[in-house]
Formats: sequence, structure tokens, C-alpha cells
Amino acid sequence: MAKILLIDDDEMTLIFMRKMLEDSGFPVVATADGPHGIELFKEHHPQLVLLDIGLPGMSGLQVLRELRSLDPEAQVVIISGYKSDVTVRQALDSGAQEFIEKPVDARILLEKVRRFLSDSSL
Repeated sequence: MAKILLIDDDEMTLIFMRKMLEDSGFPVVATADGPHGIELFKEHHPQLVLLDIGLPGMSGLQVLRELRSLDPEAQVVIISGYKSDVTVRQALDSGAQEFIEKPVDARILLEKVRRFLSDSSL
């Protein structure tokens, strides 16, 4: 089964998304900060990373660039409430496969997660 790494500093979002993904059968590792997320990425080699941009201390874009340097093939989806054209472009230019705006629609997120994970198993 695919493992998902979830990095989001908003506790309610972290709880909601983790429960939704686990209830759908996906194993999830989660953290609220970027440096710990990078360590979890190295330890667990997840097939998909769901990453918030607005993290304290180390921005999600910095985390994204570090993840891409560790694994250029890493699948990273940005999930953020900060959806300006500039932010979306920065995320995609930094290597994110997709940008999903908060608040997250559970049905749409699960469809996208399933699509990314089925594409990665080809």
C-alpha cells in the first residue's frame, strides 16, 4: 500500500486529512513542520507528499525544493489557502505536480490522491 507524507502546521487540517486518508485505506505519516517532514521523507520514502506552503520556520516551498533535491521523482502536491497566481507558479516551478486550494474538498482530494498513486505504480 502506498504511503503518504502529510506536512501541515494547522492542527485541524492535519487531523482531518490524516483521518480521511487513513479511513480510505492509505497509510499516512504526518508532521506539522518542514524539517521533521524532510526527515520523515528520508525515513519512509513516501509515494506522495501533501505539503502546505505556510509552514513556520521553513516554508513549504523550501521543503519542496529540499525534497526535490533528495528525490527528483518525488510526487509533491501543494495544499494551501494562499492561492495567488504567483504562489501557484512558484510551487509548480519548484517541482510540485499540483496545487490544491484549501479548504480541501475531501472527495476531490481522494480522487487526486488515487490518481497520483495509480500513476506512480505504472
